[in-house]
Amino acid sequence: MRINLEVVIFAYIALCVCMLAFNILLILYRILSEYRFLHGFRRLRGAIQTQLDRLRAGDDIEEKQQIYLRKALLQLTNLRVFYSYLSEGLSLKDPVILAYIRKSKPVFEFLAGRYQRESEIKQAYFAYLIRKYELCSGEKSDLLTMVMIDFAASTSVYCRQNALQAIYSSGSAAAVVAAIRQMQKNKIVHNTKLIADGFLAFAGDHAELAGILWQGFSGFRLPVQLAVIQYIRAIQLDYRSEFFPLLINQRTDKEIKLAVMRYYGKIYYEPAQDVLLQTLTQFTNNEWEYRAVAASVLANYQSEPVIAALKKSLADENWYVRYNASASLVAMNIGYFDLVDVYNGRDRYAREMLEYKVESSRLISEAREAVSRAGKR
Repeated sequence: MRINLEVVIFAYIALCVCMLAFNILLILYRILSEYRFLHGFRRLRGAIQTQLDRLRAGDDIEEKQQIYLRKALLQLTNLRVFYSYLSEGLSLKDPVILAYIRKSKPVFEFLAGRYQRESEIKQAYFAYLIRKYELCSGEKSDLLTMVMIDFAASTSVYCRQNALQAIYSSGSAAAVVAAIRQMQKNKIVHNTKLIADGFLAFAGDHAELAGILWQGFSGFRLPVQLAVIQYIRAIQLDYRSEFFPLLINQRTDKEIKLAVMRYYGKIYYEPAQDVLLQTLTQFTNNEWEYRAVAASVLANYQSEPVIAALKKSLADENWYVRYNASASLVAMNIGYFDLVDVYNGRDRYAREMLEYKVESSRLISEAREAVSRAGKR
């Protein structure tokens, strides 16, 4: 089959013309899009500035401009412009900016219903703004709080975390627990550390939040239970008698029991001493984590039986147990003569571990003193 050369040439020329026309149309489209964006940006910025000027003059904001904002902020790009334009004044706690944001809450309530139907990435950014603007009141009837509770059950960790942060900023313990329960209802598993850090960022009464969380403790899943214990340990609330049954119950999950042991390492509780000692001396090598944590937290329980058990643990089969036991003995400031049997003993591992910890502690102390002296100069 012969191919006509002229047909090939004309087809090639036609293809080039089409490609040229496509590139020209694409350039025109981009120019038009950029023009529309800049025009919209200027209009949005002007609308915001007009409202701010009215507030500074002692007038109220215009409803007409707020209606325009409802439509404009449906686009994520405009929402980002809105935030960036106000962010500097927000960080400086400008009273006019703060007043404008509070008065704009109805706009965000309108947007909330729309963003519930958007993609998770858009929901995440919307939740981020609600958190930054602290627009959740925490009341049961508050629309934004209800939407954030709904977002807390999102499959996107970014959306979920931003929504939880918005709820923490509300200062409502009931809203926090409602969000946790909503996550569990939807079988959403959130990172334990993120939950615990979120509890610490709570803007309300920490004792109230801890009390409500403890009331619902048995109904929470393991990551939330761990977060609750870590949170109570961090704020050092007195839950010694409440946690003790978890420590002595053999059915308690391993991670929960270890978290409770760490709590007693920070909050002294005399009945816990015997349990910790038993854990250190009687648990098998397959359960070295228990012994390692017990060796660490017993630094808070200085007594003859504890010192004897820690000295014995310097020869433990597990390195972490030996290390924590030596660290606890050093933290207790045990004198040389009380440890002479270790230094002069035949157990080389125990002697070397203790010497290593004493020396490293000395070097750290000297380094801190040097930094302190340099700072004073």
